[in-house]
Amino acid sequence: MQFEALFFDLDGTLYPHGSGIWTAISVRMNTYMHEKLGIPVDEVSAIREEYFHKFGTTLRGVQNNYEIDSDEYLNYVHDIPVHEFLKRDEKLLQILKSNKLPKWIVTNSDQNHSERVLSALGIANQFEGIIGMRKTNFIPKPNLSFFEAASKISGFNNPQSIVFFDDIPKNIVAGNKYGYKSVIVGKNGTKEYKYHIDSIHDFPKTLEAISND
Repeated sequence: MQFEALFFDLDGTLYPHGSGIWTAISVRMNTYMHEKLGIPVDEVSAIREEYFHKFGTTLRGVQNNYEIDSDEYLNYVHDIPVHEFLKRDEKLLQILKSNKLPKWIVTNSDQNHSERVLSALGIANQFEGIIGMRKTNFIPKPNLSFFEAASKISGFNNPQSIVFFDDIPKNIVAGNKYGYKSVIVGKNGTKEYKYHIDSIHDFPKTLEAISND
């Protein structure tokens, strides 16, 4: 099979979960919901869990239940020292360079955070663009509307020609439903999925396997 493009999730996919970034962002989300929205501290975690499963992201849940400035929220929760958590990934840079297919970031994060992460990893110039929350009108993965928007923005309208990498199981399920060749990255229930890799560094071997499937 001939592929046309590669779509990569950002957080937890292009770098390991253990980096500490998600923990730092999560703390900022909790603080925002308590200090800005007045939610009791002991209720925040359960509400966020509910929002994640029902809406896909905490932000989407907050938007549906409160009047907020979405840009203020995104700036607040992503106000962390990214370069203190990540270092340049020279191995990933060389792997991305060696693959000539167009590559896009497809993320539930925003543009500014994505750019900072890619800069810290030293791979910012390896992608055609970033498709994040603002560009999809705040509709997140795993909504199929997110993938429809990604296809429109990127210009790649044949889902079966796209290989999609993500670390979240429900996003992989949705990607497969939309028609992508979806690859789960990391340890999140990998045995349940046809294509899986422990690290994003392994993606070239997976592309070869999918091509020969």
